[in-house]
Amino acid sequence: ASRSPLNDLKIEALRQLVSRVVEKRGWFSDAEVQAFFSHGYTKAQLLDVMVGVSMKTLSNYINHLTDPPME
Repeated sequence: ASRSPLNDLKIEALRQLVSRVVEKRGWFSDAEVQAFFSHGYTKAQLLDVMVGVSMKTLSNYINHLTDPPME
């Protein structure tokens, strides 16, 4: 889905990177990583993004298997 850019450029850089990680299933270019870093983010924060996306993906897959009841 197309989204309008966020007003906060640093948060927008985070949103764009997360979108790329999800869309490209973890494959992204050096230029995309450098764009993220150019807004003040660190390698540790890049790893945080990867952990967050991984945890959400794992949660979704487990929910698909177990079909938990909605309460």
